[in-house]
Amino acid sequence: PGTGRATTGLRLLTEVAGGIARFGPETDLRTLPADDLEEGSGYLLELIPGAGPPPPAAADVDRLRGHLERKECYLVVIAAHDIRHRDAFGGYTADCLLPDPRQVLDRAVVHEARSHPDLEPALRQVLADLPPGAPRTPAEVAWLVTRIVSRTGEQITRDELARLCGEALTRHVSSWFEPLASLPASAEADEQVRLAAFRIALAVFSDTPFDLVAEAAENLAWRILTARSPRRRPGRPVFAGDRGDYTANSHARLKPGTVKFLDASAPATFAAYDDDRLPYAVLRHVWSLHNVRDPLIAWLQSLTADRRPLVYMRAALAIGLLSSWDFSYTFHELIEPWARASGEESRRRWVAAVALDEASRNEDVLPVVREILEAWCRKGTYEQRWTGATALGYDLGLRDPAKALKELRKVGCWEDGALAQVASWAVARIFALGAIEPALESLAEWIRDDRLAVRELCLLAVLRITEMKVSDLEDLELTSQAAGGRWKQLAGRGRWPLAVALAEEDPGLLDPLADLVWQLTRSAPAQLPALEALGKWMRAGEKDRTCAGPVGRFLALLGDDTSDRARLLHLVGLLRRDRDEPLPAELADRYSRAIEKNIHTCDETR
Repeated sequence: PGTGRATTGLRLLTEVAGGIARFGPETDLRTLPADDLEEGSGYLLELIPGAGPPPPAAADVDRLRGHLERKECYLVVIAAHDIRHRDAFGGYTADCLLPDPRQVLDRAVVHEARSHPDLEPALRQVLADLPPGAPRTPAEVAWLVTRIVSRTGEQITRDELARLCGEALTRHVSSWFEPLASLPASAEADEQVRLAAFRIALAVFSDTPFDLVAEAAENLAWRILTARSPRRRPGRPVFAGDRGDYTANSHARLKPGTVKFLDASAPATFAAYDDDRLPYAVLRHVWSLHNVRDPLIAWLQSLTADRRPLVYMRAALAIGLLSSWDFSYTFHELIEPWARASGEESRRRWVAAVALDEASRNEDVLPVVREILEAWCRKGTYEQRWTGATALGYDLGLRDPAKALKELRKVGCWEDGALAQVASWAVARIFALGAIEPALESLAEWIRDDRLAVRELCLLAVLRITEMKVSDLEDLELTSQAAGGRWKQLAGRGRWPLAVALAEEDPGLLDPLADLVWQLTRSAPAQLPALEALGKWMRAGEKDRTCAGPVGRFLALLGDDTSDRARLLHLVGLLRRDRDEPLPAELADRYSRAIEKNIHTCDETR
């Protein structure tokens, strides 16, 4: 849809036929008589999925071709990708591919220049500033050029041009959903509702496994169909769909991808929109339809209960995006009740936190979110403080790291550390997302604080940072561009401990990081988990020998006195003598030498 199929068909007919007419979608190709055809004429028929009579069989199409030959007529049939049409029209079909948008744009300018020659230079100058990737369809191009021409003499800025491109895309997306308003609330509309539900699901789950999108779409379609006709119990068209049909009819594509399971990946077929602007435009349009909100929110809410991180994370982000458009509605309907959830529904607090983070990307909503989080962190209930601390562990905490860390210290020390676990998690997240220096400054200050609760919170946060690997940043990329940038910067070091990799990348971080980890090894409550984490560091050198030297350099700084070195050497000895997976002797010797002599070797040949 939108590739110019009808225009192409009409142009073809003008070259071969005397007169041209359109058949309505109710036309039944199975029984179309030859008497209805005028000799030498051309006809155009567009088949709408789920509407009109059943599709013809191959024999019906061959019989129709015979009628057309006898009458010397031509018929152009426009059909969506549908498995039910494949056999019938198999010998007669051709994909109408999306033409090059730039070429269509140049032709549109030439066409307008014929009527307004004086406008061509100004028109070309304006269109030279088009944002990348916009517009894409011939319909968008035609509308955009017409709008620019209609504003003769006006100064069109780059921002105004971007707004017009967005409006063109909005009109295109509207054409997907507006026909549904006139359809009856019966089984006749089921196919088109399912296609609409697929497009909405793909907006939430673009670039994820196709089967995930398809199942989510069926769930949403059932909710919409039930809302349209509460007494119906709509079933599924079990054998009537092919995975390539809905994607082809939605400006989307199937592509190979991989799904991560722990530290391994499995191949999968992914579905993704061709245009990165479409997910935003689809959700924006659907959200503007008030009666769709109830099934849409109920659907997203059900997805947050899914056990797969990819599913509940995307659902939470979608809820946050909707909140950024209508915060007053979603805050009272969803976020506030979820922030007070407890017991079996406690996961909803996490969804509320992610939604607040996503909503805060709207600069108009950001001040409100900050006020809410500040109130929750200082005066809220246990559940509200938990939600506030979790929200600060995302990009929202990077807006003002110093203030976020201050709020997290208050939350983590509240009620003798009742929320120290979630607060330390958020501190480690802020560190990993990129606010390294502010986090280190705060942690260094906390470790010297006279209050025991503050020092314990610091040790918990440092322990979490010590346990992180570089590959953990890949998971953070779901919610943070900062984490994605850091992950690419440290590419190829996925098995490295994060603290070691950062110190290798920026040697100025080595001493402050080592000072904090050293505090862990000297603290009685944190000593055992700290040594376990350091044992994993040494194992990382076994899996990736390139990090053995940097790990040894870090360990050399932790052996501050005889007791420190004794603890670390004992750990090396335990790993060396492990019954199941003993640490290779050459690695154990390198680590022992670094600890004993307070030196390190970055190159085995030296």
